Amino acid sequence: MALLLALTLFHHLVDGFHNRDLRGLVADLLGVTTEQYTASQMTYDLRRLRLKG
Repeated sequence: MALLLALTLFHHLVDGFHNRDLRGLVADLLGVTTEQYTASQMTYDLRRLRLKG
């Protein structure tokens, strides 16, 4: 849910986004630090979202 919310906040970006751009925002929404929400977890969550449509 936090990832989906973070993606909707980036609707104005035409150039797309990067993993690093979203990771801090998603970590804040989850209430954890960026050290706890790793880049690999972000990649996994993005992949799951893409595959599930």
